[in-house]
Amino acid sequence: MEITFEEHDGMVRAVGTGELELDSANACADKLIDHAIQNRASHFLVDCRRLEGGFTTLERFTHTDYVCEKILRAQANGLLDEIYLSVAASPPILDPDRFGETIARSRGIDVFVSEHYSEAKAWLETEPAPHSPRPSG
Repeated sequence: MEITFEEHDGMVRAVGTGELELDSANACADKLIDHAIQNRASHFLVDCRRLEGGFTTLERFTHTDYVCEKILRAQANGLLDEIYLSVAASPPILDPDRFGETIARSRGIDVFVSEHYSEAKAWLETEPAPHSPRPSG
């Protein structure tokens, strides 16, 4: 699994491609959080529509827990402000019961998951305005 970033319209579109595996998904989450910190980005549209495979329930929990811990640690250390994650995916990447979304929300992470890219994007556009870019130098 790999992730690329495209910035436009005040948000970052993070596009995942390849085979979904726990280790690579966690590595991609690290890249997303690093991108948020380095670019002072807060609004991420995570496009998982090109991913293949899926997670077991335990893998889904483990990955969501990993992402939440990384975000909360970065916030506690003053490296990251609020972050909004909107995910567009289809089953089996997307769990119809939204287990990962439930876990993340219970930990205080603003996240929305949808099978429809347009719906995921619309949710992100309704969240508070993104921060202005970090000044260089």
